[in-house]
Amino acid sequence: MFAANVPLHMKFTQFFSILIAIGIFVSCTESANDKSKQSDSATGPNGKVTDVLPKTEISSENTTPANVIKGTMNSTEFGSMGFLLNKSKWAEQVANEKVTFLCPTEKSLELNNRQLVAEFKRPENQDLLDEYIALHVLKGEIILSKTTTTDVETISGIKLKIDRENHTIDGVHYTDREIQTGMGNIIVMDDLLRYPQSELKARAGKRLKKSV
Repeated sequence: MFAANVPLHMKFTQFFSILIAIGIFVSCTESANDKSKQSDSATGPNGKVTDVLPKTEISSENTTPANVIKGTMNSTEFGSMGFLLNKSKWAEQVANEKVTFLCPTEKSLELNNRQLVAEFKRPENQDLLDEYIALHVLKGEIILSKTTTTDVETISGIKLKIDRENHTIDGVHYTDREIQTGMGNIIVMDDLLRYPQSELKARAGKRLKKSV
């Protein structure tokens, strides 16, 4: 390692130089490792380093509803109509086909038909519910802002008219709001279509008479 004819004090100098070089190399290696570890961490509010997931593992949740049932049932704005649609015999078909749901808001129902909507939830009125909810489900995905169509058909085969000038479908006003889902479109309405008030009231009256 050292030449035999090198003076002793020179040998000590060379030895200590080697030790210093080794120390510098180890220190640099440890510093590089620390920085590599910190790159996978984040600094918290108190200045502490906290572990975080690598960017490739962070996933953003898709906020688009899978279909018009989930887009209304899970909403505080359309919950009642979503519940009725899901309760109807059309639920499975609607969940798996592209359709258009004509759906009034909870506010519209409160103003106009809240009490009568409750009648649809009664088991004895299931036949009326199935018939009535079909009026609000159109075949295919119809996006009013992207089409000029005026003739539409419900899933039960009933023909309806869209009046573009007066903003109505079958005489009921529709808003400019449309909510697209993975399987169809929701058109926000100001009211219900062809509400069978007389029939529901008649059934409610008979039920009340029986209970007296």
